[in-house]
Amino acid sequence: MSSGGVSGAALLSSWPVSAGPMESAFGRLLEHLSREGVGDGPHAPQLRACALVPVAGGTRLAVPRRVFARVPCGELSPFVHELPAALAQHLPLLRSLGAADAPGAADLLAALSDAADAAHGKPLNANECASAVRLL
Repeated sequence: MSSGGVSGAALLSSWPVSAGPMESAFGRLLEHLSREGVGDGPHAPQLRACALVPVAGGTRLAVPRRVFARVPCGELSPFVHELPAALAQHLPLLRSLGAADAPGAADLLAALSDAADAAHGKPLNANECASAVRLL
């Protein structure tokens, strides 16, 4: 897993069918982390920066602060994501790592800022531009 906003596309594109549904595997990981109490433990700061939540139909991994129980303003991928229903039971742990119920203005601005930092001066593609406009 990597640090940053959203990543893991190459890893997820080669997910073996024999491993079962991706959300199930990540659900087991989140269950283990919850049992270990990492949400408020010494490893929480590192986990807050890890892209460990599968989003966008299992095509990407997002950091918890970019994942929300609901995104009432519509599809805003790749900036913010709605928590997959299969992982909803792990919302308490994800909240302790930065997820929230719904994005506020500060969350949306921070997502755009993170995207700008990650772009390293490169322009957004057409889909990202459309999401940025919806986000604003």
